[in-house]
Amino acid sequence: MSFSTPHEKLCALDAKGRVRLPSSIINELGEEKAKFFMIRAKRKKGILQVLPMEAWEKRSKRLQQIDLMLEENEEYVRKQMLGFSRVERDSSGRIQIPKHVSEKLGFDGQVMVTAFASLIEVWQPERYYDYLEDEEYDMEGESRRLFDNKDSNGAQ
Repeated sequence: MSFSTPHEKLCALDAKGRVRLPSSIINELGEEKAKFFMIRAKRKKGILQVLPMEAWEKRSKRLQQIDLMLEENEEYVRKQMLGFSRVERDSSGRIQIPKHVSEKLGFDGQVMVTAFASLIEVWQPERYYDYLEDEEYDMEGESRRLFDNKDSNGAQ
């Protein structure tokens, strides 16, 4: 499962900490695949990760193949798997963000919901815009690293 195009939408966070996922994301996932999600706060980055179950299952299956007899492998898998909670979209299309998570991430009133590759992320809007304007990130250098000295668009 992967989003064909990136998504970005400012969404309301209601008084009970629920956010309605954008219909563009639900439509691309498909109604049935957009029922359950795994969520985790990434406090240092200020992001709520929201993984569709299909992406979670793929990730989980891959991590289960790692040999846990090696301590560093066990630590890696632990960091990748722990901290997630399962949530269900309600009949109005909302997911519940636990209050303590919402507070940690500074969510209040509105959130920016994004989707790319197989990830959905929920951001505090100001932090999202700051992230996009980060001029210290070396996009060209990272493109060369990822695409093995191809041009910055990944083409040969």
